Amino acid sequence: KSQLHLVALQELDANLEDYFAGKMAKYGFSEHLYLSNQEGEGVAMFVDTTRFEILDSKAVFFNQLAKEESKAIFAQARETAAQELAPSSTVAEIDKKARDIAKRNYFYRIYQEIEEISHHSTLICVILRDRKNNRPFAAATSHFYWGMGSAINLKRKQLAQVMMTMNLLDKMREPFRT
Repeated sequence: KSQLHLVALQELDANLEDYFAGKMAKYGFSEHLYLSNQEGEGVAMFVDTTRFEILDSKAVFFNQLAKEESKAIFAQARETAAQELAPSSTVAEIDKKARDIAKRNYFYRIYQEIEEISHHSTLICVILRDRKNNRPFAAATSHFYWGMGSAINLKRKQLAQVMMTMNLLDKMREPFRT
């Protein structure tokens, strides 16, 4: 039997999901998660459930995650705008001020760019509990944005994707902290 207990794959062709699931099952990986982008390339995570219990898992597209993050920043900006403006301000005035406030946030601007990526970069995050020592831990596999444009712009988007991954893992881990 394999000494491996967790395998993460990237660039996995959608047509090979069943093939890999069958092959990995022969090595004791009884659980797998898979998410494919619109081009049919995906990420997968295979888990040896005799060693690990899956406590939580999420499979998401980064553009969806970026939309959630930018909505949260906009909601905070809206609260600030409402406090700064006169009580008689209209909803349109508050929203305009909120957009101005949000646009000053570096990550808001990057998240807006990531929302527009049609590539649909993918992410799988899991929280596992080791059956040997009963300790939880987090793991992730992803297909980051790899596109056209300047190297600096590309790195900014990838760094934001790393940050979104870490934020999601932190949120998922919270219920299992001791």
